[in-house]
Amino acid sequence: MLALLALPMAVAGTPAGAQSAEDQPTYKQFGSLGGFGDGFKQKQLKDGWQVTAIVRASKPPASAAAMALYRAAELAESSSFKNVRIVSFKEKALENYAAGMMFTSGYTAKIVFTATNDSDPTSHCTAKVSASCVTYDAAAAMAELGPSLKFDKGN
Repeated sequence: MLALLALPMAVAGTPAGAQSAEDQPTYKQFGSLGGFGDGFKQKQLKDGWQVTAIVRASKPPASAAAMALYRAAELAESSSFKNVRIVSFKEKALENYAAGMMFTSGYTAKIVFTATNDSDPTSHCTAKVSASCVTYDAAAAMAELGPSLKFDKGN
């Protein structure tokens, strides 16, 4: 597993390729109106990107973080950068109520990041607390996390 994976500890607990095919979330981008099932959406910010991944409750909770980090790495590489610098990371369970009972309908992970060629995690960190910045090698992240995702034929 990525030695740097201090970010989503849940991802570090799920070795790549250890999931069965049913457990692998489908990697696909949601349209402008959202989407159903597994997928991600992205938004360009003034100083970087925001990627939000959502997976169904039948998938491991770490899958959302893996998908978000994989997409962040893809965006960095497609912009000719070697690294992803995480500025903030949040994950949560999506909870719903029905018939007076609460249940989990899925999991979400949101990553705000900048793409950079600098591997120093605190250099040009835009987070409020520079110690919260974590830098990942984009190619290594994609190689490590790719086997844990099922790629949609349309991507």
